[in-house]
This record gives sequence, C-alpha cells and structure tokens, in this order.
Amino acid sequence: MGIEKTKLIRQLEDLLDEYDPDYYFSDDYRVWSKNQEINNEISAVVKLLGKQGQKIYRHALERRGIKFN
Repeated sequence: MGIEKTKLIRQLEDLLDEYDPDYYFSDDYRVWSKNQEINNEISAVVKLLGKQGQKIYRHALERRGIKFN
C-alpha cells in the first residue's frame, strides 16, 4: 500500500470519528453545516479509495448501529 493511500485511509478514519450521521435531524444550522461539509469530504475520499473506502465507511457506520441491506 502506498503512502498516499495510507494517508487517505487515515484521513477517512479521522473524518468518520468526527462525523455524526444523524446530523440532518439537527435544529442547529452550525451542526448541520459542519457535518454536511464532513459528509462531502468523506464522499470524496471514499470515491478515491474505491471499494476499500466503501468498506471502511460501512464498517464505521455499522459500529454506530446503522445497518445496511
């Protein structure tokens, strides 16, 4: 695994630690806005990492109790 890919994985893990997947229920625009920005960054990194990024993303959300079909 290359250095760049390792950095992207670490970046994704950091973003996921910061991310609240229920942000869209927030009444506070600052919370919504911050998490929307994080969500956009997560999407970009997952796209760069491909299947590995999708796996990391799904695993992180599953740990929080979000289930996928």
